[in-house]
Amino acid sequence: VDARLVTSRKPDDLPAFNDALLKELMMAPGTDPGPTS
Repeated sequence: VDARLVTSRKPDDLPAFNDALLKELMMAPGTDPGPTS
């Protein structure tokens, strides 16, 4: 996760990608995403 850009590099990343994507989708528009990981 880089700001609000969520990416996956390989198939092994998919569980973490899915979790991060759901977190972003549940966030209200215009809210601060907090620190990037």
